[in-house]
Amino acid sequence: MSKKLSHKEKKQLKKQSKYQQELSALSGGQGTDELENFTVSQSSKASSKRSTVDDNSVDIKVENFSLSAKGVELFHNANLQIASGRRYGLVGPNGHGKTTLLRHIATRALAIPSSIDLLYCEQEVEASDDSAVNIVLSADKNRVKLLKECSKLERDESGDNQLRLTEVYDELKSIEADAAEPRARRILAGLGFTKEMQEKSTKEFSGGWRIRVSLARALFLEPTLLLLDEPTNHLDLNAVIWLDNYLQTWKKTLLVVSHDQSFLNNICTDIIHLDMKKLFYYKGNFTLFKKMYVQKRKELTKEYELQEKQIREMKSQGMSKEKAERQHSHKALKEQARKRVQKDDDDEPKELLEKPREYIVKFRFPNPPYLPPPVLGLHDVTFGYPGGKVLLEKVNFGLDMESRVALVGPNGIGKSTFLNLLKGELTPNKGELRKSPRLRIGKFDQHVYMTSPLVNFGLDMESRVALVGPNGIGKSTFLNLLKGELTPNKGELRKSPRLRIGKFDQHSGEHLFPDDTPCEYLMKLFNLPYEKSRRQLGMFGLPSYAHTIPIRDLSGGQKARVALAELTL
Repeated sequence: MSKKLSHKEKKQLKKQSKYQQELSALSGGQGTDELENFTVSQSSKASSKRSTVDDNSVDIKVENFSLSAKGVELFHNANLQIASGRRYGLVGPNGHGKTTLLRHIATRALAIPSSIDLLYCEQEVEASDDSAVNIVLSADKNRVKLLKECSKLERDESGDNQLRLTEVYDELKSIEADAAEPRARRILAGLGFTKEMQEKSTKEFSGGWRIRVSLARALFLEPTLLLLDEPTNHLDLNAVIWLDNYLQTWKKTLLVVSHDQSFLNNICTDIIHLDMKKLFYYKGNFTLFKKMYVQKRKELTKEYELQEKQIREMKSQGMSKEKAERQHSHKALKEQARKRVQKDDDDEPKELLEKPREYIVKFRFPNPPYLPPPVLGLHDVTFGYPGGKVLLEKVNFGLDMESRVALVGPNGIGKSTFLNLLKGELTPNKGELRKSPRLRIGKFDQHVYMTSPLVNFGLDMESRVALVGPNGIGKSTFLNLLKGELTPNKGELRKSPRLRIGKFDQHSGEHLFPDDTPCEYLMKLFNLPYEKSRRQLGMFGLPSYAHTIPIRDLSGGQKARVALAELTL
């Protein structure tokens, strides 16, 4: 029989439930109904434990769960274990279920103790008239409520509510309400917001900056469990460095998905590896994980080879492949039972091992022919643009066949100018460029610079242009001018009357119809046959199970693939 809760405990639970609802709203309001195309199941033993989850626990332990999307299994008898106060990095190949796992944790589709308040930061804040700093501050509903009550009580001249006013003062002091605004501004500043930007309404920001506001809000609230999905994607280098340093001192529990190895190295106390539909746990940062994973993979390969050898021996004795595999599983289960030493062993029956497969992306550059030194260099070079300051003065620099050089420095200091001098696209004011007559230079990135208020720019059929620059400098504005969505204050846009323009950007997934499946979306838009729409989606790496589930249930990366598939039709 369950213990009867006291009035104080009931009040605390109600308060906690309300706080979690507020956090859920900040996560985008994603409810379990939006995961209807996913199926979660647990083994019988684990399911019986689910009903007895300790709601006061500060740790998460979900055993032997399986998760499928439209019949395609993403997790099979996996175990989720998250200890309080640890900082976890969730790693694994794209499309294998990392974002799906975060969503199922965030919506409590998995058995998460009710004592753990959690926040999933995955999307930008709404564009509104509210300033960035007010959006962050207003996320603390309790503080806002107390401040309103305090203001109302202070205006009451009767003095009848003096006792309650004292209580409100004490509550505001206990939550350090006075320190909230300076802390919110420090977080925003760390993420790249100047004082002026902090006061701007969010409707004036691009999507990338609104995502930063969302991240600032999550960091400001400090939930018990913070879930971050690729938080560095929309940050410049300085903001990444700040976030890196900030999360290193994060005292609560963190689960972050990232492909940035340096970021994971610096912030993580543990790594969770999604592999072969299971979750594997490693103490330490990403570098330690890589070392341990190599060893673990060797062990798994050895076990797999032993298993296959035993199955081959059984087949040589006249057994069919299926019977040999069943026999091997039965023997493994008996061995597992033999090793049990009078304890309640919750392990599932041992399954056949799959062959370990490594996820590899190969980049190969052809080896150039040997060139004797000097290969390329600058000799006493001074350079500055006409009417501008000197960017390089008396520079001496050389490269040979063994050189591997990284060029770093603040924006606007002259890095690209330096590369253009080396390539011969710019001529030094003084000094000279020296290079081997047999040298061929390749350059990745064609940068478009808006260094003058008067912009002249052209594209032809052979153009392949990358537009780069700091956030807020006008990259999206430039593209919108080219597309004709904005009108120049001066000058004109010239384009061929037969030109059709397609645009793919960070918000391209937003125009997709959320209730349609990717297949339905392309079929309606382009009157495509069913099979052709699936082929088109497959060309962009969208998994087959994702072709027939509503677009609202896709991850951000999967929505981007649908948008790219649309763009090429």
